[in-house]
Amino acid sequence: MITQVIFKIDKKIKEKAQKKAKSRGMTFSNVLKMATYAYIENVFEPALFPTISAREQRDIEMRYGKKPSGKSVKSISISI
Repeated sequence: MITQVIFKIDKKIKEKAQKKAKSRGMTFSNVLKMATYAYIENVFEPALFPTISAREQRDIEMRYGKKPSGKSVKSISISI
């Protein structure tokens, strides 16, 4: 059975993600599906930002109004 997932995201972030996915020959939906599969297989742990410098953290906070988690991001490669 297939189900639909709906969530809210900033329009500019969505557009950038769609553009990046398209440049790699896939849809944004495929990216989200792969991330979900990776998450349940414990090969991906959500983190807002990779480990970054204090300067980069300030830049991100100013740009997006969010604080990075400080956790490192694992690299994943999954085929569906």
